[in-house]
Amino acid sequence: RTDIPLFTGPTSISELAVKTAEKIYNDLDQRKVVLIGAGKTAALTARYFKESGVNNIIIANRGEKRGRALAEAISADYINICHINKFLRECDIVVTATHAGNYMLNSQQIETIMCKRKKKLLLIDLSTPRNMEPSICNIENICFYDLDLLNTSAAKNKKVNQQLLAKAEHVIKENSQKFVNWFQF
Repeated sequence: RTDIPLFTGPTSISELAVKTAEKIYNDLDQRKVVLIGAGKTAALTARYFKESGVNNIIIANRGEKRGRALAEAISADYINICHINKFLRECDIVVTATHAGNYMLNSQQIETIMCKRKKKLLLIDLSTPRNMEPSICNIENICFYDLDLLNTSAAKNKKVNQQLLAKAEHVIKENSQKFVNWFQF
């Protein structure tokens, strides 16, 4: 039962985002997360952060009803998106997961915030279309991940998981046949 692992890495983008955060911060449970959005991807990502021990989560959303509902569901705080800059200075991780047609975070905004802080900031854009201006990745002390990077990791994990599953199926068939042969005698 333990010869072949069936799973080596996440294939869900939301889970992969949280696993990426765990790699950046070895004390993820001590970190403050701002999650922009309140849809399905945001909700799933928030739940993965909670499962990883993060208790300091802020849900930022334009619509108060959905934002508050998600915040209440995971015991987080809610803010209106118009107050985001104040919270960006204080957090460690920002995840965008909306369907907004424009950038929610731009380079100038992040540069201004980074001038007032010395510690690194992890930015993860899970949005389609993108909600973070790509040039943000050039700002000092920024760790930037977007769907392209995460999809590449997810595809690699999926391929490895499929290979492991094929090996496990082979082992099961082989051992099933051995059992049938033993049982018949």
